[in-house]
Amino acid sequence: MVENLDRAWPAFVSVLSTAFDYDLWLVILPLVGVAVVLAFVAGARALPTFALVLYASLIAGFTAVLWSFTEFELPFVQDEGVNPIVRLTASLAVLSGALVPLLLDAAWCGDTPPRKETK
Repeated sequence: MVENLDRAWPAFVSVLSTAFDYDLWLVILPLVGVAVVLAFVAGARALPTFALVLYASLIAGFTAVLWSFTEFELPFVQDEGVNPIVRLTASLAVLSGALVPLLLDAAWCGDTPPRKETK
């Protein structure tokens, strides 16, 4: 990968443009961003921090995948043939479907600890 440093930025741009493509994922990934911000504003720390680290790690990993496969032309154009980055970013959309309700719940509850049931 070191000999192909010129591919790092186009790979990163391809990942981000595909992840936030309005035609593919509509509003799910921007909704995660809003849910993370709301959870931080409400005082929750653990879950939104986990979500930020997870999404940053996945985007960095997807960038490394595109960067390392030199047979792919960068930046990707959505209408041309097989585009593996769409399959990679689809995992972000699926993950977001599970994390958004949890993040919104954390935003609703804020920093209050969960109540323990008493008998």
